Amino acid sequence: MNNKVYKYIFSITIILVISLCISGCGSKKGTKVNNLEIKYEKGSTMELSKLDNGTVYTNNITVTNNSDKDITYSISWKNVNNTFQLQNKLLYDINTKDSDAGFLSKSQAPIADFTIFNKLIIKKGLTHKYTVSVYFEGDPVKEQNSSFKGTIEINEVKEQ
Repeated sequence: MNNKVYKYIFSITIILVISLCISGCGSKKGTKVNNLEIKYEKGSTMELSKLDNGTVYTNNITVTNNSDKDITYSISWKNVNNTFQLQNKLLYDINTKDSDAGFLSKSQAPIADFTIFNKLIIKKGLTHKYTVSVYFEGDPVKEQNSSFKGTIEINEVKEQ
């Protein structure tokens, strides 16, 4: 093959890669789990490192029930990696204005996979909106090389 054909194939490959990235790179921010539509403002993985005093990582999450029935769902931490030494100083909150959704304040961040809420019920046609915050309440100098990473996973719970 001549040089022009290689350039043409290379150009087409680059265009395809860019197109796939544009259409698929943000897929972690919005997903459908069975009958629930879940949107993460910053993706489902939350990460905290390189602490400054008052560092807070927040992420807004919406869970929408577009089905014709009420749905039970769970919220869990998955793929957790927590290297903080002062683990009781690494905290998280889950806040919501929805009266029928789960709420947590100043809970210790997990050191392993952990179910936060097991049986939340969302009525048909409704949306639950959450703000999840991860933060450190201690001397950041002692934890400069520490990090926290975990994925917020939302799953429909099948009633038995």
